[in-house]
Amino acid sequence: METGKQTFELSRFFSLTSLVGILVVAVGLSLLYRYIAFNALTEHESRSNVTLTQAFVNAIWPDYSVFIENAHLIPKDELPQRAEIKRLKADVLRHMHGISVVKVKIYHLNGLTVFSTEERQIGEDKSRNPGFQRAKAGEPVSEITYRQQFDAFEQVVTDRDLVFSYIPIRKSEAAPVEAVFEIYSDVTQLVASLEKTQWQIVAGVVGGMALLYAFLFLIVRRADRIIKDYQQEMIANEAKIRHEAYYDSLTGLPNRRDFAERLTETLKRAKRTGNMFGVLFLDIDRFKLINDSLGHHAGDELLQIAARRIQSCVRESDSVFRLGGDEFTVIAEGLEHSEEEAALVARRIIEAVSKPATLDGGRELIVTISIGIAIFPNDGTDADKLMKNADAAMYLAKESGRNRYQFHSG
Repeated sequence: METGKQTFELSRFFSLTSLVGILVVAVGLSLLYRYIAFNALTEHESRSNVTLTQAFVNAIWPDYSVFIENAHLIPKDELPQRAEIKRLKADVLRHMHGISVVKVKIYHLNGLTVFSTEERQIGEDKSRNPGFQRAKAGEPVSEITYRQQFDAFEQVVTDRDLVFSYIPIRKSEAAPVEAVFEIYSDVTQLVASLEKTQWQIVAGVVGGMALLYAFLFLIVRRADRIIKDYQQEMIANEAKIRHEAYYDSLTGLPNRRDFAERLTETLKRAKRTGNMFGVLFLDIDRFKLINDSLGHHAGDELLQIAARRIQSCVRESDSVFRLGGDEFTVIAEGLEHSEEEAALVARRIIEAVSKPATLDGGRELIVTISIGIAIFPNDGTDADKLMKNADAAMYLAKESGRNRYQFHSG
């Protein structure tokens, strides 16, 4: 896991998805309730209108059936003035008194509006109306609608929810349809009650889900903290593992593995740019003797002092590594002018390391170091060749008296 990679925010994801889910569920339940409730309301009003129509048929239809059947023979402009219309209106109003019906229309089977409580509609042709056509075929039809303004009997009403039903008129269930009855029922209060219940359900659902959301959010936030702590621990462990894999535990310097990778990268870069660079192979003189005579603790302490001094002498562009034991390497990049820049680094290291070193307990030692230098591309164009030549140059420096540096002489 990379330390720069953004971690997954479980709490934020839960918050967003849960809020969206609550809204979707609330809207879905609201629409479902509205659909079921309004269908039930329409069905109930349709049955009521069918019953009402049957009562009307039983009470007054025999007195007007002949007139309705022959109304298409009367001129349309004369039809509203007929005495039968006035008597029919009075009978209809008497039967509809005290109930929720606000408008009644009667149609001839050819679609002629023979009667309407709204007198100006008498004589209209409704033969193409789908509701009329289905009722003419013997099927009652009902729908709910909203009207901002509506003519109801002798008055005009506003902002009303209405259920209108087209109902076939016949003497019995098996008898043929003789006419079509249309009834408008005012269901404004029922609709208002349903809508109030709808919002109460929505509020209840949202409230309940909000409590569930709060409870789950606490759990998720706790889980999020655990996940983040685990991720941080994994990152720290990975960094620790990487450090152990690529760094020397004694000196803190990059180790042989890191050196191999860095040398390969430096070679690629140098081949691409054409710049020279140097590989310096360093070995502390007579270190085994010191280690054997003074003990490993003193030897380790001396290696730590040497590592710090070598690091203090290199340029910003250079890199120091401990290969193991008393062996160190330096990659000196960017030798743009001459090999002398690598020599300058080597001289500074020799001078710094040879200064007296005080160990724990006050013991003072003076040690020296020998350095072999190989230059790319003169002394090799691959890692193995450069290392081999730097190592050979270092042994040449030891044979020449130690405490000095030596370039590879091919």
